[in-house]
Amino acid sequence: MSVAETIADASLDQRVVLLGVVVASADRETPLNPAELRRVCNERLATPEAPVVGGLSEADVTRALYALEAEGLVENVAEGNTSPAGKGRPAYELVPDPDEVRAALADDDALAPVLADLAD
Repeated sequence: MSVAETIADASLDQRVVLLGVVVASADRETPLNPAELRRVCNERLATPEAPVVGGLSEADVTRALYALEAEGLVENVAEGNTSPAGKGRPAYELVPDPDEVRAALADDDALAPVLADLAD
């Protein structure tokens, strides 16, 4: 399945998180953990017509990242990195070319206002 087809099949939360990874990647802020990515999604991608009312929780972002990783759109580059408490600290970055992802999201009615704001 192509990147565009995979993105078209993704949930709205997954598409918003994927766009957050693209934005962070363009700003050279990746890899990001789910908490940092939540901040990007809720602050930078917020518009008056925001596709996710009320923003995303960290759990929403984490679930989206797991699904996006399973589809090969993001990669956990911190495998095996653990905190002092022994819990993992995942950090994700984009796998496909950012322009390819933006092109696939360009026809997404829910994200059109966000993409327009990012282009300004």
